[in-house]
Amino acid sequence: MPQESAPVQLPDGYYLDNFNTLIEFVTEHYWPLLSDEEQDFYHRYHALDTQAKRLYVRLLSRSKSLFRQRKLKYVEIDDMTNAVEQLETQQLVAVDPQLAIDDLLPLFTRADLLHAIKSGNRSARRPQLEEAIKTLPQALADLRRDEPIVAVLEQASFTVYRLLFFGNLYQDLTAFVLRDLGLHRYEPYRIDTQTLPFASREQLDRHLHYYACHELFDEASAAGPDALIALHAQIPHADANDHELLRRTEKLAIAIARQLERESANDEALEIYLRVKRAPARERATRLLAKKGDNATALTYCEQMISSPSCSEELQFATQFGRRLAKKLTQRWNGPPPAQEPQNSTITLPATQQPVEIAAAAHFQHTGQCFYVENTLITGVLGLCIWDIIFAPIKGAFYHPFHNAPADFTDPGFRTTRQALLTRRFAELNKDKLASYVTDNWHAKKGIANPLVNWRYLNAELLELALERIGLSDWLSCFDYLLADLRNHRNGLPDLIYFPDDGGYQLIEIKGPGDRLQNNQRRWMAHFHTQGIDHCVVNVQWAPDTVTHA
Repeated sequence: MPQESAPVQLPDGYYLDNFNTLIEFVTEHYWPLLSDEEQDFYHRYHALDTQAKRLYVRLLSRSKSLFRQRKLKYVEIDDMTNAVEQLETQQLVAVDPQLAIDDLLPLFTRADLLHAIKSGNRSARRPQLEEAIKTLPQALADLRRDEPIVAVLEQASFTVYRLLFFGNLYQDLTAFVLRDLGLHRYEPYRIDTQTLPFASREQLDRHLHYYACHELFDEASAAGPDALIALHAQIPHADANDHELLRRTEKLAIAIARQLERESANDEALEIYLRVKRAPARERATRLLAKKGDNATALTYCEQMISSPSCSEELQFATQFGRRLAKKLTQRWNGPPPAQEPQNSTITLPATQQPVEIAAAAHFQHTGQCFYVENTLITGVLGLCIWDIIFAPIKGAFYHPFHNAPADFTDPGFRTTRQALLTRRFAELNKDKLASYVTDNWHAKKGIANPLVNWRYLNAELLELALERIGLSDWLSCFDYLLADLRNHRNGLPDLIYFPDDGGYQLIEIKGPGDRLQNNQRRWMAHFHTQGIDHCVVNVQWAPDTVTHA
């Protein structure tokens, strides 16, 4: 039996070191962008001793902001009272602030509430107890007696520091811990501190404003069309050079418009779509125009998308929808012809609790070797082949230690910026050279994050067979198609790859009963067809005598 590796032991105070790393990076590189309050936050934090700093970071990292002081227990903090007093002096916490009763009661257990109202009704539910205590001033006073409440302050300042460090608000101090535990591993790329993502306070404030709007989306969706329209009006304007903010604000605008459609506020949704360049805004606008009966304008939009598509997804939609609109208008269709339907076949299998793809793979094992590879093999081989190019020191690509991918990875500029490197790499390839890049990086980089590589599905046997059986021209055509639109083309690849005993290979999309091809799958199959790559759709039906009926 192989020995299990010992769990990683993080050093004492690891979280404080991580916090200090973050704020020191921000103050070193972004000090002029910080407000007076945010700069003062830095100074007040550094006026604390080590134990008070540890307590503050502990509390700041928690999901809530209110705590009962008597419940605060950390083995590395010997004098909790002194630590709290220092934080209060530096206005990093407030002790016994004025609180609404609805904010206060969640801090106490059901047993605390029973004791405070001196109730013998042990079966009373918590909502009943909370309602009872609201009517008993003395019980509420007893609940708080000798029980200081600590409220964490300056979360807003730390949010600014976090945004400046990560460039987003979906990462936090957890990223340090996952790295230090070895759960997430990152390529040792060069951090570019000369082209950091924020260049001005105005730009920073626009990003903060976006996140505030994003936080309101669920609430606005529940409130109805007027709230959604008001939220859309609050979305900050994104400068054309701020690609990240433009991407985020346009995604939020599309989400708002889609929700307006669900609320039957189609005119308002259409108005938003017409302002947005990101897909699928033009598609949604075209559908709404057709729904209103304005087929002529909708057809014009389809023709515009065909002449200058923003992505293959948009081109596919415009081709299919435009053909139907032209037929309704009894006009000649001059757009692309329908895509070739893939070869279809049907197999009958015994019913099983396994996923249908795994059951189908077992079926094909009788006449060859078959692997489940959906969206992992072709993407993974590309990722291994161009590993060094993905992590090349490109201006602005990496600006903190926790990038899974370059900042521009899903932007059209990713390929353009690295075109010379990619052209040289692909020009030098033959089958042996490709195999060398892939296998060398598979061994050397195992487990390191790469946006194209899913280590779970890339085993040595699969890679060896794929590199042997798949021709170089097939690999290169698939690489080219992937790189043309990394955001959309990383999905939709067939479920299985089958290597028959008599040679060759075939890509197989499996469809269970009632399932059908998705648009992204059709796009890949259209590519396979034009390139002469063997592919098919296999429909699975269950043997009648093996299906259990409820």
